[in-house]
Amino acid sequence: AEDCKPPTPKALNGLAVDLMATGMLNVTAMMIDAGSFDACGDVTLLIKRDSDPRPPAVDFIIVDCDDLGRLDVQLIVIDEAGNEDFVDTYILVQDNLRACSTSTRMSVAGQLNNYVSSPMADVRVTASGDYFNQVTTSSSGQYSFDNIVSGSDLTVSPYLNDNPANGVTTIDYYYIGRHLLGFEPFTTPEQFIAADVNNSGHLSGFDMTTLRRLVLGLESSYPNGQTSWRFVDADYIFPEPLNPWSEVWPEIVNINDIDANVSNTDFKAIKIGDVNHSAHTLTTPLAPRTLTDAFALEAAEAVLAAGES
Repeated sequence: AEDCKPPTPKALNGLAVDLMATGMLNVTAMMIDAGSFDACGDVTLLIKRDSDPRPPAVDFIIVDCDDLGRLDVQLIVIDEAGNEDFVDTYILVQDNLRACSTSTRMSVAGQLNNYVSSPMADVRVTASGDYFNQVTTSSSGQYSFDNIVSGSDLTVSPYLNDNPANGVTTIDYYYIGRHLLGFEPFTTPEQFIAADVNNSGHLSGFDMTTLRRLVLGLESSYPNGQTSWRFVDADYIFPEPLNPWSEVWPEIVNINDIDANVSNTDFKAIKIGDVNHSAHTLTTPLAPRTLTDAFALEAAEAVLAAGES
């Protein structure tokens, strides 16, 4: 039998919550639940502000000084069959520690580009520590965090792990081979990092094998926890440019005891497997790999003698 009956949502009205000394607080859906249930199994609880679109709904929302007083929210209940229902309620946000009235508010912002200065769009950037928030970069590669309490410690970290084949072609395979054979050695740290497809900390024929399988569509992800994009603090200078693994490069930025707005927390992005920087960095859709018309192929220029392939 198919479960077509939605679950029964029950929520508390007027739950009072107090902001932490940071001026923020995570309010979970479970905190406002008053015994929601479904006759056929377990339920999933989500919460959202009434003013937010639907979706998104998440298992918690972050309230801060802008939310003081009554905050209208929805408790959304979903059963195992995907049926859902919701109930409107509200919470009362209080500031008993006077975090909002005694603390100066700061902001942290930055820019994400790749190594040929193209802006990186739709990268998830997380601020964690005394302050927590997640945003995505705009089409111009910019992001910002606001309403940070003076004196807070936070860590900023970007993350993007989608479409591993973006920018990866046989040209990259060719360049890695030329480097390994000593014909055209890499000259920049980002080339080395991009070519380390299997995340081993050095370059070898295994990187070429993995890259080839990715180009042929035999693999859909990178091995050894490798993400499709890696990031480097834009202010970082590699001590050994031809050996970027000589020390762990910073993929995060730590900001301690913030006492002023920070506007230059920038990162450079490196697409793994894309030695020649051909990957798309904006939200423009990629061309499909299967076409019915002519498909343009690109190869590095070379001088061949008779009989050579």
